[in-house]
Amino acid sequence: MQFSTYQQDFFSELETGRRSIVLEAVAGSGKTTTIVEAARRIPPTKRVLLIAFNKSIADELKRRVPKHIMVSTFHALGYGVWRRYAGGNVEVKDDKTFDILDELIPFRVEGNRKIYSPLRRAIGPFVRRLAGLAKDEGVGVLLPDEPETYFKLIEHHDLYIDVPLAQVEVESYEELKELAIEYTQAVLKRSREIGENVVDFSDMLWLPLVEELRTWFRNDYVFIDEAQDVSATQRAILHLVLKPNGRLIAVGDRAQAIYGWRGAASNSIDAIKNEFGCVELPLSITYRCAKNIVARAQEFVPQIEAAADAQDGIVEYAEKYTAADFGARDAILCRTTAPLIEFAYWLINQGHGCKVLGRDIGQGLAKLIDRLKAQTIEELELNLEAWSQREIAKAEAKDDGGKAARIADQAACVQALIDALPEDRRSVKQLRDQIEGLFSDSNGVTICSTIHKAKGLEWSKVWYLEYDRATPWARQPWQQKEERNLQYVATTRAKQHLIHIRLDDKQ
Repeated sequence: MQFSTYQQDFFSELETGRRSIVLEAVAGSGKTTTIVEAARRIPPTKRVLLIAFNKSIADELKRRVPKHIMVSTFHALGYGVWRRYAGGNVEVKDDKTFDILDELIPFRVEGNRKIYSPLRRAIGPFVRRLAGLAKDEGVGVLLPDEPETYFKLIEHHDLYIDVPLAQVEVESYEELKELAIEYTQAVLKRSREIGENVVDFSDMLWLPLVEELRTWFRNDYVFIDEAQDVSATQRAILHLVLKPNGRLIAVGDRAQAIYGWRGAASNSIDAIKNEFGCVELPLSITYRCAKNIVARAQEFVPQIEAAADAQDGIVEYAEKYTAADFGARDAILCRTTAPLIEFAYWLINQGHGCKVLGRDIGQGLAKLIDRLKAQTIEELELNLEAWSQREIAKAEAKDDGGKAARIADQAACVQALIDALPEDRRSVKQLRDQIEGLFSDSNGVTICSTIHKAKGLEWSKVWYLEYDRATPWARQPWQQKEERNLQYVATTRAKQHLIHIRLDDKQ
């Protein structure tokens, strides 16, 4: 195989240098192939660990690297260490936090049902989410286990308890949050106490760190993929799995950091570079995108280059289009969900099958509809407007543009679904059935996806819907940078043909 100058420089640094390396890999640059080749060039006498972003990528790497190289995810590493510490018999239970809450907040049993108090019903899901975040962020080892830490997590991750105060007999939502934090701290304490018997997903990293276990297998080389998405807790794990004089090889793309809204560190690559004393090298040639698509991508990432044998490709801005223009293997991408839903229904009404990627989006919309407790569509629309106005006002009062944007998108999405209902099917039940159908994996052929859901995927032809619409709540510098990153990610999903379109131009 003929490797590029960038790849050869990286291999040379790996083989002759002594420092850890950050490899800045642009979209479609063949980073998996580069990682596999680099791993093969390390002498078999050295201990090598490859950490993949998820299990499917880990499975692919296992098939491609030499047998003596260990491949894992972060959570598999942590779980393995914890099982050895606990003696091997550790149950994994997703509902561990709820089980602990059953111990902390009394309930009664009627027949085969648990009857919970209003307080437990109000704060249970909130505490479960906050406890998971606290573990993921390393509370008790990387962050102090004190109320201020939890308040910061609540604010950053947009957590709220949406119940009438009269139901829980407290005077303010601030008091309710303080009470929820107390229970969350108790959950973490109890979770640690019973950890040798049962763990949840977050425990797999948190417990080995908080217990300061030293039973990690140390490696001469550690590779980490998707380095831009590594959290502070995962960076702590990297220190534990690397020998004192070992070398870290971190592969990632700063311009594909798009998860700051859910807690990912926006400066992850720079943090890795500083903590591990890395030299930085580029991997700048994309083998995915045609030349004209690369020229568009260079507006966001100037260093990206087209391959020497790349075709010209097409980038265009369509002034009008019809449903017949969309092929079975095309993808329609959009920054937010609401325009995507409207577009998907337009395609369906035109007799063109499609599906929307992301069942969790559909489940979230269904839960919102249930939470609004409406009996009719008319009542639902009124409750939806009141809910969105109230929650957006709360978010703006805290200068939390990210949360305001997501609330606005959710509300607009539900309204788009309501507007798409046929006149003879305007009921709340049929609305939920519509959601199930639209997000079903078996529904149609053309793909509709948010940019977030499309990350890691590629198509020959991509239609970029509402390409010039950005969220108005991206006020902080890191939020504005993520908006540009999303445009770059959308652009580089296309291999040959990128078409920019607006909803209003459909015929």
